[in-house]
Amino acid sequence: MIHLITGEINFWNADCLIYVVRMFGQMPLMEISRQGLCSIAVLTGILWGCVFAERSTLAHARADAGRALEQIRELQLKKRIFPVAAPVPPRHPTTPAVG
Repeated sequence: MIHLITGEINFWNADCLIYVVRMFGQMPLMEISRQGLCSIAVLTGILWGCVFAERSTLAHARADAGRALEQIRELQLKKRIFPVAAPVPPRHPTTPAVG
């Protein structure tokens, strides 16, 4: 209980409070075992491997898409350069026929 007027502090059991403070000072809050650290390291390596594999896959996909577009352009140019047959202009009679 804290009395604001006199400034006295009365604890119902001061020994209990001191014991709790000492216990928390000696007890670690977090502890990771060697197996836990190894698991974290292995999983981190696997994660980075997946990131690099994804980047590599995307780079190959972009390169393949670029090659495919280039082949499409080449085929379109090839189609325009080598026509199968030249178009023949239509015949129009110069004099009308009476009929």
